[in-house]
Order: sequence, then structure tokens, then C-alpha cells
Amino acid sequence: MPAGGAAAGPCLLARTAAVVAVACAVLHAGTAGGAAALAIGLACLTCAVHLWRRPGPVAWGTHVVLAVGMAAHPFVAAALPATGHVHGGGTSWATAASLLAGAGLLLAAWRWWLGRDLVV
Repeated sequence: MPAGGAAAGPCLLARTAAVVAVACAVLHAGTAGGAAALAIGLACLTCAVHLWRRPGPVAWGTHVVLAVGMAAHPFVAAALPATGHVHGGGTSWATAASLLAGAGLLLAAWRWWLGRDLVV
């Protein structure tokens, strides 16, 4: 196994998490969030590339931070309604974001619990 805990060969959990990150980027591209949504979508794509190509501790750590932020996002936005924060489509976007964040965190927790990734 290479340094940093990354497995040699395609890793099932990392690749699945990368697909989740791409879905998050697509979700942000579909919102009416402007520059902020674009920046977050680009962060999701960057995370996806690292999970796909170099799924080490830094890539997984970034994935967890972004997923926790996305999971907490609806609660923070609801607590600060005067910010002018708008999601296109209402609660369906928040539900999709919560599901994707949960899937991302589940994959990270599974990888942490195993102590390694599953090589395909």
C-alpha cells in the first residue's frame, strides 16, 4: 500500500465518494446562488478529482469537511433568514443536499472504520 493510506488500484469507497462530490457540484450548479454556488461547486469538483486520483488522508479530510458543511448548511441558512440566501426550487434542493452529504459522510465513516479502502 502506498504512503498516506491510499490503496494501489481503483478504490471503491473513494470512487463512490468522488461520484457523490460530482453530484454535489451539479446540485450547486443548478441553484440560483451565483458566485458562491459556483465556488462551492468548484470545491466539490476539486475534491472529486482528488478522491478519484489520489484518495489519501487529505482528500478524505477535505471530503468530510465539505460534507459536514453541506449537512449543516440548511440549518445555518434557516437560522439566518435575513442574508438573502436563496435556493432554486425550495426544499427539494435542501433535501438532495442533505442526502448527498449523508452519503458522503457514510462513505468516509466506512473507510475510517475499515482503516483502508476497498480495492476493486
